[in-house]
Amino acid sequence: MPEKRAVSGDGAGPAAKKAALSSPTEELLGAVKSGDHDQVASLLSAGAPTTSADADGNAALWLACARVVAIKLDTGPNASVQSLLQAGADPNVANRWGVCVRLLHCLTPQHPHPATLKL
Repeated sequence: MPEKRAVSGDGAGPAAKKAALSSPTEELLGAVKSGDHDQVASLLSAGAPTTSADADGNAALWLACARVVAIKLDTGPNASVQSLLQAGADPNVANRWGVCVRLLHCLTPQHPHPATLKL
């Protein structure tokens, strides 16, 4: 006999429910963390807040710059960083440890990058 599974009243599966629960902030942070520059630009155009931050207070711009430093991008400015700056992201916003994007750049001089140098 086949196993009976509980079905929600609206018929939506787990993936659909998760997508429905994600906020513009979560979507923007996810796109920044995965390096999906087109999605970052699209979400910003749709009004995602540039003040979006994770639980540690790392703003989207901070995460984008940290990603640039971590993977040592050297092929030119990072599109996500540029999009966030153009949308008005503040490079002076600090996370819970007091580290802002400008300080992040100073802490990692061995990996200077045009996207962070313009800050």
